[in-house]
Amino acid sequence: MTENRRRAVVYAYVLTLTARLGDIALFAMLISALRVEDMATFALASAVSAIFSIGVIFGADQVLVRGFSDGSLSLGAALRAMGLVWGCSSAASFALLALLFVSLDNLQNHALAIGVACTSQVVSLISKFVQSLLRGRNNQTAANVLVLVESAIRLVVISALWLMTQAPTSEAVLEGFLLCQVLVAGVAVTIAKRVGVVGLPPIGLLASGEIPKQGLIRSCIYFFGIALVSVIQNRLDWLMISEFSSPVQLANYSIANRAYEILLMVIGIAATTVYPWLCRESVGQRYDSLMLIKQIEVCMGVTLAFACGPLASELISLLWPEKYVLAEQYIIWLLPAGAVSAVVIVLYYEVVACALEQKALVIGFGVSIVHAVANWFLIRRFGAIGAVCGMAVLSVMSLGSYSVLVRRYKLWEGRRLGRVLAYVALMAGIWLISTKMNVGGWAHFFSMTGIGVSLGALLLLDKGEKVVLLRLFSLR
Repeated sequence: MTENRRRAVVYAYVLTLTARLGDIALFAMLISALRVEDMATFALASAVSAIFSIGVIFGADQVLVRGFSDGSLSLGAALRAMGLVWGCSSAASFALLALLFVSLDNLQNHALAIGVACTSQVVSLISKFVQSLLRGRNNQTAANVLVLVESAIRLVVISALWLMTQAPTSEAVLEGFLLCQVLVAGVAVTIAKRVGVVGLPPIGLLASGEIPKQGLIRSCIYFFGIALVSVIQNRLDWLMISEFSSPVQLANYSIANRAYEILLMVIGIAATTVYPWLCRESVGQRYDSLMLIKQIEVCMGVTLAFACGPLASELISLLWPEKYVLAEQYIIWLLPAGAVSAVVIVLYYEVVACALEQKALVIGFGVSIVHAVANWFLIRRFGAIGAVCGMAVLSVMSLGSYSVLVRRYKLWEGRRLGRVLAYVALMAGIWLISTKMNVGGWAHFFSMTGIGVSLGALLLLDKGEKVVLLRLFSLR
């Protein structure tokens, strides 16, 4: 069954953003329900389990989506391979966690909470496998429904716990999360059976009897490395600010950085939706609706990044008057780096869809070294504003590296890539002029949005794609 692409993208945003709103409501509930000490324990356990999950998943989610999409991986082969990979990765992650418990007294004091949180990550592998299966077998709406169901189950379970206990402990909340993952696993298997992806006949490479298994674990290792490098990139600047600057600057920068991450999350919804389609179709087949969708991703990401800075700054001023003044300044200068990163996300999924994750890992590792060195000098001298500059260095270096890679392997035509880079450069220049003229708030937002959409239609789209745009809602 071929899922309507327009509907899949629309439903992806509706369902995912609704799930994120549920998560925000849950977090607000936890702030109200937990004592300060319990909230600190919950935060510590959540942070440790988030890092633990990278080791447990071991980069397999993107490998599974690609394997199911291009027909190179059958359900049985995937179950056997992932049983081996995830069994070894879970054992290794728990062994490393045990070493940390022995070495760090602070973790020992919260052993139960951390252990329960990490166990939840292992149980969640069932739902993650089903999500990859659904996305790869062209049932992305069902996969996103599962994301929303998971958020709703968490909200219901923790609400019931709060009503029953009135003052739940962090351990009780994390045990509730573990129960949620068990319930979600059952729902995930039910959805997979209901939509019929479990019993689908072989497709693509499988139809010819070719089931390439070599390299699957190697690809998992590469994706694990990419995820690990990404975590280091996203949090190393926080550690340096805490070391070389003040807690006030760290608090303000963390808020600005969250706004940056929200922007990339919005772009990431479209990118992860398109990813299975990229895996399924060869490079020569992509210059129709898929290329149009990718150009819309670029236009949307760049436009939002350059347009939303002053609005986000005013929102912080409205919510916390005079409390996070520095964050208002950081956001204005940090979000433009998100415009560059939005293009990087699009190019990244283009690269890994063609099984070039080893090259992506090399890029990530090399750019991370440059980023760390730049942060070392900039943060020591300028504080958190140096971290903002460091993020700009990271984004530009990543864009340059991925552009070279995409051009080298002829994933995009040179003229198309040149127009994308020209579009980003022009938008950056217009944003700088608007900033220097002190155009703020809604005036900046509407002017940059209008210019961004107009320039995007003029520069990014071929004549044929403009025609396709008019028929987008009927494409499958």
